[in-house]
Amino acid sequence: MDMNIRCVVLLVVLPVVSLSQNIADGGGDDSSLDPGSIENDAVCIFVEETLELNFTVSAALDPGTIILKSSNEMVFQLEDSPVEFTIDKETEFPMTVFVLITGKFVGIERLEAIYHAHYSDNHNAVEQGADVTIVDFVTIKVKRLPVFTQFVIQYVMMAFLIISYITMGAKSDVDVIKDKLRRPWAVLIGMVCQFAIMPSLAFAVARAFRLDPASSLGLVIFGSCPGGWLSNAFSVLLDLDFVLSLTMTFCSTFLALGMMPLNLAIYTRTFTAQNEQLKVPFLDLVVQLCLLVVPIVVGLAIVAKFPKFKVICNKLLKPVATGMVVVAMVTTLPFEYYVFIAEGKLYGAAFTMPLVGGCLGFLLAKVACLENRTALTVAIETGSQNALLAIAMVKLFYPLPEADLVSRIPLFVVIFTLVEGLAITFVYVIVKRLRMRCREQAEDAEVDSKPIATSLDVKPSGCQSSDQLSNAMEANGIQNQAFTSEGQ
Repeated sequence: MDMNIRCVVLLVVLPVVSLSQNIADGGGDDSSLDPGSIENDAVCIFVEETLELNFTVSAALDPGTIILKSSNEMVFQLEDSPVEFTIDKETEFPMTVFVLITGKFVGIERLEAIYHAHYSDNHNAVEQGADVTIVDFVTIKVKRLPVFTQFVIQYVMMAFLIISYITMGAKSDVDVIKDKLRRPWAVLIGMVCQFAIMPSLAFAVARAFRLDPASSLGLVIFGSCPGGWLSNAFSVLLDLDFVLSLTMTFCSTFLALGMMPLNLAIYTRTFTAQNEQLKVPFLDLVVQLCLLVVPIVVGLAIVAKFPKFKVICNKLLKPVATGMVVVAMVTTLPFEYYVFIAEGKLYGAAFTMPLVGGCLGFLLAKVACLENRTALTVAIETGSQNALLAIAMVKLFYPLPEADLVSRIPLFVVIFTLVEGLAITFVYVIVKRLRMRCREQAEDAEVDSKPIATSLDVKPSGCQSSDQLSNAMEANGIQNQAFTSEGQ
């Protein structure tokens, strides 16, 4: 086998094996499948699973009432909720109570023991309005039941991610990229939008919509990602500057090796302070980002060895771009149904992020006096972050259910990005066809308005017009006054 081909195979296999190992090791979930497993002092159950739980109240309490309740009954519920029992002077501590809990939806909530102090032995605290205190709690994590489709989706996402980077390398022309970098204003503005505006915008949107820590973390991860294949696809569908889009994606992918961990370190501290499971594994992140650069080199190597591969990629660019959008929706949405069972603020944040990001990118490009086509390319590149990278990284690095909760918002954002992008593409195609039809009608009307030459207007090649004959006679002195008078 040729040495170059061996290198290409090795470079392809390396990131695949690494990413696969992360998934196999439970990069998402390293817990056992036993019902009621305990992770970091949290009780884990599956959706629709019922578990008998021993709840212990350790603190010695004065006479009163203790009510056990779920902090969010959409996530899990207690049988015969609320569970209530009375404490008197003879109650011994620690006190253990047996309760049944049932998982309802993916999430992390608490089973809380709420203590109502009695003002007297004969009156209930609820009636008297006594002080209410949470004296103890247990964290309950509700997971999706592992099914084969989850692993399929993870490998499909991984395959898409690697293929997108290989094709990006194959379509990249180093000379063309160098030419773009000689006039780097558009590329520089794109990088500022990618790594300065989008992470800060993600943080601001998370704060404005008051998202929970897991969703906020997912939004910041999405905002910190480089550009991806979706921006390249829409730049083709909208007849924008595809070379510029590809150049910005190429550059942002390499800059992400340093800028993505930096932005995550800056903007995620607020959201991860209270949950160790949400901490960003920076070392693993850098390693995986380095490995994901490898497919770009693979694409460049394939084109260097087989130049026709680039021609094939260019010919299939539009249909493949459209197909990737459709396949991404078909392979993801049916199996990630839990995303849609969410609060309205998640919908608002996911809708706002790509739209506002694209508008800010366009405005910054126009402030820099870039032409409309270039400014729109920058806008598309800014609003279409590599959500696929964000989802893949979250699935690899976080356990369940944290992985589902964090990846929910990037998946939501990519859905809205697809919807918004396809809507813009639809409007563009309609307007483009209407303009073409108007232009054709104007050309037809112009042709119809021109006089049509008849046989009477056509003179033999040997005949001269009256003006030509008069000029010739004057030049030869035939119309000279002297000749005319003599003749008379």
